[in-house]
Amino acid sequence: MRISYGLNSFRLLIIFTACLFVYFTFLRKKTNEDVKISSRFEIPTNNYSSILGHKLDKLPNQDDAKKLFQLWKKEHGRVYNDQKETEEKFDIFVTNLKYITENNAKRDSSHSVLLGLTNFADWSFEEFKEKYMTMNKDTMNIVSNGDVRVSTCSNPPLTWDWRTEKVVTSVKTQGSCGSCASFSAVGAIEGIVAIVTGKLLDLSAQELVDCVGNGCRGVYVYQALQWVLNNKGVALESKYPYTAVEGSCKNKEIPNSASSKIDSFYHVDKSEKALLCAVAKQPISICIYAATQEYQHYYNGILQGKDCPVDSTDITHCMLIVGYATHEGQDYWIVKNSYGKYWGMEGYMFIRRNTDKKYGVCAINAWDVFNWWFFSFRLAYVFRLSAFVVLAHYKCSLFLSIPNSASSKIDSFYHVDKSEKALLCAVAKQPISICIYAATQEYQHYYNGILQGKDCPVDSTDITHCMLIVGYATHEGQDYWIVKNSYGKYWGMEGYMFIRRNTDKKYGVCAINAWGTYPNKKK
Repeated sequence: MRISYGLNSFRLLIIFTACLFVYFTFLRKKTNEDVKISSRFEIPTNNYSSILGHKLDKLPNQDDAKKLFQLWKKEHGRVYNDQKETEEKFDIFVTNLKYITENNAKRDSSHSVLLGLTNFADWSFEEFKEKYMTMNKDTMNIVSNGDVRVSTCSNPPLTWDWRTEKVVTSVKTQGSCGSCASFSAVGAIEGIVAIVTGKLLDLSAQELVDCVGNGCRGVYVYQALQWVLNNKGVALESKYPYTAVEGSCKNKEIPNSASSKIDSFYHVDKSEKALLCAVAKQPISICIYAATQEYQHYYNGILQGKDCPVDSTDITHCMLIVGYATHEGQDYWIVKNSYGKYWGMEGYMFIRRNTDKKYGVCAINAWDVFNWWFFSFRLAYVFRLSAFVVLAHYKCSLFLSIPNSASSKIDSFYHVDKSEKALLCAVAKQPISICIYAATQEYQHYYNGILQGKDCPVDSTDITHCMLIVGYATHEGQDYWIVKNSYGKYWGMEGYMFIRRNTDKKYGVCAINAWGTYPNKKK
């Protein structure tokens, strides 16, 4: 039986879909507000500015240095064993302070790297290297050509930040354990799982410390990912919490997170373009040469890597790229570290990209890894007895006495041209309202896989139901749209479905190209 709507019902359907848009736009705005990491380049005022100056470039006298040391100790909770250790740490603090202020005095632009009193201000450079630079290996000896995938893309966004998409967990602190690769690997898995499932989970870095081998003395990201692959997942952080010391492996006792299984992992080709394309698709695990004082005391700005070996593939520390941007002509990566929120910009840093360096700044292009995660069952339609044994007729009510959200006003709306290319470009900018022909049993009982629309009228613009396109992807040569429905989580893939794109059908599968619409909201 073909489902048709009267004019009033169809209007209500359009209103409902528009409400979805407003909600999604508001949610995205709120998400952006929730990301507290500053992408701006002004020097933040802190407790030390009154002594070091606004630019943190004035070396204080002995008395002011002691005041500064007391302020810093209080902020970081430092307590030393005795007076001798206190004096030794103060001497180190002053040495680091001299290096920091001298380098800050040489800054020549707002985006130049700014050094500051991080949580390593009382660590000597030798102490920092010994404790945290645990890898110290040439990547050429790690990666074989067979492991490398060239990640390609056309017209990636000019800027991108996965934090605003809610696929990046909070900044963690590895403590005195050399576990950077474990945090990097876990961060990459958290990202791809969140992108595919919509669930942002904190996964256990401690399980990798305990189970991969070498513990706090440093493993490599590929070893950590291979272990997760073999183990068919990793536990939740809440079930297997971080202790910063190597313990016995408990993977047989503590179950994996049900969503944490990955299907494979690959190394990114050693080029800026390949890395950009990879980051545009998901957060990427990277390792760099970080055995420099500039890195130890990093506080803000774009790291240029002036003290890193030139065109070397040596790496000493692993992190996670979560995005990229540009400021005053300087392109940079947005990188998440595992040193806690008292280092860098609340745990993040910017590293210069698009340079003439063969392997990028501090070898950032030399050893990058991404995961592939997909549903472990076949991409075929699995029919089940869903909640829709009988297709219900939905109604909605408008409560005019309830005031509008202050942020919900839109300025205009537009229809998308009826073509695959136009719809792709629109979705790359924001979620798009679409209506399709959905009066088929295949659609009624959809559970998983890519809908091909075999029962839809050919080259028709008839539509019966509206939804929201929230993305697009490709699997085994099949391009598809990622579509959010309003039938609840017991339909499809927890309320979502995949619809085939890039076909020879005039209006796309089930007329998906025929009626795309999006609201416009001025900043």
